[in-house]
Amino acid sequence: MELLNLLFALRYTTPATLPEWKGNFIRGLVGKYLWQVSCTQKRKRCENCNTKCPYYFLYESEAPKHARHLTKLEGIPRPFVIDETPISKSNFEPGEELNFGLVLVGSAIRYLPHIVTAVKLLGENGMSLAPYPGQFEIGKILAKDIGGNPKELYVENKLSLSFPTINARDIFERATEHTGTLCLHFLTPTQLKAGGNIETPPGFRTLVSRLVFRINALSNYYTNRLCIPERNLKHLLNEANSVSIADTQIEIIPEFIRISHEKVTKHKMFFRGNVYYGGNFSRELMGIIELGSLLHVGKFAAFGCGKYTVLR
Repeated sequence: MELLNLLFALRYTTPATLPEWKGNFIRGLVGKYLWQVSCTQKRKRCENCNTKCPYYFLYESEAPKHARHLTKLEGIPRPFVIDETPISKSNFEPGEELNFGLVLVGSAIRYLPHIVTAVKLLGENGMSLAPYPGQFEIGKILAKDIGGNPKELYVENKLSLSFPTINARDIFERATEHTGTLCLHFLTPTQLKAGGNIETPPGFRTLVSRLVFRINALSNYYTNRLCIPERNLKHLLNEANSVSIADTQIEIIPEFIRISHEKVTKHKMFFRGNVYYGGNFSRELMGIIELGSLLHVGKFAAFGCGKYTVLR
């Protein structure tokens, strides 16, 4: 599974006010202008549309009929992640910058030019809550390789299509086993469920189960193969069962407010902070954890929720 790990650096030219959690706000507005630049039918809904434009693929796509695995899944994950940088700052003056990350998965990478066009159009029209206009310019677009080394893709308003990508196989090959305590620092609101019930903090088996499901769903639908072979799943979950929660330093978010350009919705029982797991972590388990730090985990992962870093 191939990933493109991007960083957009935006520079405001007029005042702006943004919500505390910006991932869904950015996702919705980019989608609005992606629809404008890619939909030739100008329909309000993508149902029964045969054009399969970039907007449909990124925001509305359904499970393909030829899928060999996970065929009973009703809603498939979107092939991108808004990688929000958690900052408390909401008010921006002209000249101030806002950065956000974007991870594209598999066949979604080919739509990078359409996404950049949509972000440029968003900058011209503004990204802000009322009453401020919130126009901005794209300062930089960087693509990071597996080591985090950046390459600039956007120079003098021109996008380079020569960029480094990250292969999930390389993440697994670089992973090393770990024994002792492993800390996952959850940076944005996170919610995981086990058996239909919210689990806070999530046990390690629950975490691994949700990560494996997300990784395989993305790889199945957007690269036509499973990243983690089904024959390995039982063994991985048995390994995860032997890992326990050693300590926690978390903050419960009783009401997570999600703001888009169209509506405000409220959701219950998210958390953020540190969860310390203790046990033996095989190389493959560590590969799953490292890959998950790019793809996020849990509810609203594509919007920026469920972001974590790995601290040994």
